[in-house]
Formats: sequence, C-alpha cells, structure tokens
Amino acid sequence: MAKWKKIITSGSNALLSTITTTGKVSSSGTLFANLPESSFTEGNTNDIKVVVQDINTGQFYTTGSYGGESSGNTPTFETATTTGTTPPADLTNLHIKDFETGDVTVSIVDGVLTLQFGDVPEPFFTSNLRDNNTFDHTRFNKVADGYELLWGFNLNNSTFVSLKLFEGGVNPAEGNGTEVPITLNENDTSFQFTPGDGIEDSSGNSYTILARSFQLELQVTLLDGSPFTITSNVLNQSITEPTPGSPSFSNFDFSGLTPSDARESTRIEEGAEGIITTTVNEGSNNGWTNQGVNTQATTATPNVTSVSSKDLDVDDTSTDTTGNHYQHWIVDSTKTTNPREFHSSAFSKSYTRMKSFRFGVSKKEEFTLGDIHNLATWPQALDSGDPSSGTIALGVGNYLGNVNAPYRVTAKTEIQNYRGPGVANTDPPGIKVTPSFQYIYIIYDSVLGNLTQINGALGPEIGSFESPITTNGYKIYRTISTQNAGGTAIKFSLVF
Repeated sequence: MAKWKKIITSGSNALLSTITTTGKVSSSGTLFANLPESSFTEGNTNDIKVVVQDINTGQFYTTGSYGGESSGNTPTFETATTTGTTPPADLTNLHIKDFETGDVTVSIVDGVLTLQFGDVPEPFFTSNLRDNNTFDHTRFNKVADGYELLWGFNLNNSTFVSLKLFEGGVNPAEGNGTEVPITLNENDTSFQFTPGDGIEDSSGNSYTILARSFQLELQVTLLDGSPFTITSNVLNQSITEPTPGSPSFSNFDFSGLTPSDARESTRIEEGAEGIITTTVNEGSNNGWTNQGVNTQATTATPNVTSVSSKDLDVDDTSTDTTGNHYQHWIVDSTKTTNPREFHSSAFSKSYTRMKSFRFGVSKKEEFTLGDIHNLATWPQALDSGDPSSGTIALGVGNYLGNVNAPYRVTAKTEIQNYRGPGVANTDPPGIKVTPSFQYIYIIYDSVLGNLTQINGALGPEIGSFESPITTNGYKIYRTISTQNAGGTAIKFSLVF
C-alpha cells in the first residue's frame, strides 16, 4: 500500500502526531506544550532550569536555575520597611506555627521569621481546690481531723511536668508557703489526709491538726516548647468556732508590800518586803464548757488545786512568779466531736527587782547591804541620831533586767538627766545635797559602770570622791572626807 506524505506549506495548519528532528525546533511565534513533571534526583540540580507555564494558554517560559538543595551557602532574604526607619533584617529561616484559635502574630528573632496562626493553648484548672465537706470547722485545733482535698485540671495538649501541693501563708505556692511532702502525678485529682498519716511540717505538727491554707502548683511544657506554670485558688481550712478567751492574773495587789510605793509596775525595789496578791481573771468561754483553773497542763478536770488567786512572799532580794496556771475548756456536749477533747490556756505573772539611783549625806563611813535595803528609813535618817537625808529616785537608772548595751545606755541617761529635789525644771539636771560635816554618797546599780565626771559649782570634783566601791551589786561613791556646806545646798551633775 502506498504511504502518503504530508506537505506543510506556508500558511497552512498542520496536525502531526510526532515530530522528531536532529536539528533545532524554533518558532517565531509562541510555543505551547503539555509538559510533564520532572523526575530529577535531588542533589543533581546544577543543569536544571525552571520552566513556568501559563495554565490558561499553555504557553511556557524559562527562568533561572533550580534553587533546591545545594552544598553552598544558605540563601538569605532581607526585610525592609516602607519608611526605611527600621534597619533591614537578614532572614535565614522561616517557622510557621498553626494553632486553632487566636490572632496572627509575626516575629523576627535572630534572623528567624516566625508566623504564628492562633495562640498556644494553655492548661487550666477545671475546678477549684476544695475539701470534700469533711473538714470539721467547729472544733479545737487539738482535735486531729482527717479530710480530703479535691481538684481538677485540663492539660490542653501541653506536656505534664509536675503537680505540687503547698501550705501556709497568704499564697502558699507563690513564695511564702511550704511544699507538702507528697508525690502527685497528672492523673491525681484528690489527696486524702488522715489522722496519723505521718505528714508533718518542719515543727512536727500534723497537717490534720492545725488550720491550714493550701494551694496547687501545676508545671507543664507548652506545644511551642516553652515552660509554663499556673497556680490554683487558695483553700483556707480554718476553725470557725471562736477560741476561748485568754485568762490572766490581774495586776499585782501590793497592799501587803512595805513600803508599798517601792515599785514600778511589776518591778520592785530591792529591800521591799511583804506579800503580793494576784487574782485570777478567767477567759471568756465562747461557747465551750469551762473546767476551771489549776496548775496541771494536761487535764480538763479541775482538782483540789483549783485557784482563784495567788499570794507571793517577797523578801529583800528574791524574784518570784506565780508559775504557770492553766484554764481548761472541753467541747460542749452539743458538739459532735468525739472524743470530747479539751483546750488549755497557760498564764502566769512575775515580778523583777530593781536598784534605783539614790544619793544622800551621812556620818557613816560605809554602807552595808542592809543599810541600802533599809527603804523605810533611808529618806529620813541614815543612822541613829544623825540628821542625815537621802533620796531614792524609784525607777531611775534601771535597765529593765536586760543587760544589753542599749538598755544600759538608757539607764545611764536617766541618771544624767535626773533632777533631784530642789532642782528647778529650768535648771540643768543634777542633784542637791546639804552636808553638815558629813560624807556625800552616790549609789546606783553596778552594771552601769563608773562615772567619768562629777561636776560641782567649781568644776570637776570627781577627785573629791574615793574610787567607787562595788559591793552586793551596787556602785558606791563617797567623798574622801566629810563636807560642810554651812546650810547651803551643793549641786552636782553626773556624767558616765
């Protein structure tokens, strides 16, 4: 059979199935083709050009070489602003983060451009920290009470790291509380406190006994890899029943003390003697049943030692105290607490001795402790038949039983600023004495140390006094010889 050949003439439209040529195919018009996808091997891209095609007309174009994998430098891109006020940033990487909901944010950190669609989901507590309505709020703290804590949370696709329970303080998990020594995991939604479970604080108190404040701390790793911490509400477990009022001893009754004015509050001048009576003031019951007062700390049952007052015997130098007394209460019979535990409140009252600043004139060459403690005759006559005079400045020059330096400084200042009888408020501080062929005495607590100066009308006169004698806790200055002022008072100022 004859084979037909087609002759393509200028201006004709030829339809051919295949054209094979060893030469070139060129066109002065546009060139159209149905191009398959390339099957090149990655990494072998040096001779590959990029062809782009108009999908509407089929026309295709060539561009520069293929920009895939390369062993050379990583391509970088540069950002710029329309105003030109921000320096361009070179970008070396692009991160795209896609979360479910939220705004779109763009950030550039260290050349990395991050496009984030939506917000990183965060965990949250689905229910407040609470107790299982088993905490007894109408009881004494001394009653051990078991209870259960409940909570709930949603990790929200984050990764669990830890769950901790804190107690104590206003916000226990935020710096002012203590971690409860228990282990919790992501599946825990409760913890049971039981009496005797062995969980104690640093003082050895069981968590089941005292009122507490609790708070949870949840730590996770978010989907973007960042750490995240949230805390729960604060659960206050408190005793709502009013606590019984505190009992006390009333102020000392010094009516049996001689001399009765030789005291300042609960400090008594050495040398005062007699009996001090105290009276018990019971605390308010506040709904609890009062079991009375005695000297036993661990019983709720009054006994024959039940007291309503306490007498203290005072000798020359001793200090004394009422000792601890206790008022007891039990849970009222209408309460449901079983057993009926009790509450005790301790109270006591004490007195201390003081050595007040004193001065005077006398023909006596020395003073015994008995002379110093002879409070009844000191202000009038220091020895029999001697028209001596002396002054005790009660409460002046005492350091409140505390030998620390600031208290001693205060006591010294009191003596330096003291104005004795006959010294007007408008005059400088000091003391006045009127010796008549008598020694001049200055006496105070030896804890305060030596004077540095005794100033008189003629200036420094400490040289007229013997070096101080320290005896029985007193510092005693006495003039070297008797003095005679001829009936005129002599004034001295004292300096430590």
